Amino acid sequence: KPSEEGFLKVLELTGLKPEELLSIGDQASDIIASKKVKIRTIATFDEGMEFTKKHLIREKPDFIISDLQEIPELLRFLRDRIIEDIRTTIDLTEKPLQEYLLSDELNVKYTGP
Repeated sequence: KPSEEGFLKVLELTGLKPEELLSIGDQASDIIASKKVKIRTIATFDEGMEFTKKHLIREKPDFIISDLQEIPELLRFLRDRIIEDIRTTIDLTEKPLQEYLLSDELNVKYTGP
């Protein structure tokens, strides 16, 4: 990180596919490198750092959070659904994941139990 070569090496060594990984980063370069190899991204920033958030959003991460404790809920969400196409950043600092689901803003299919 933040070069895509690091991600390519992980893919090679583990035999995983890009869609099986998530990259978590707090810099625009983290998001850029992940997206170059088609890995889904979670951008994170500290509350009060709106300047950083603007830079991260510009790179179109798949998700953006301000608290790492949101990751378990996000992983459960991803485990039970197929996201067909993320066309915009899902900003969990603006509203909780449940509100996105209830509003049907996400193009998702439930695949869970």
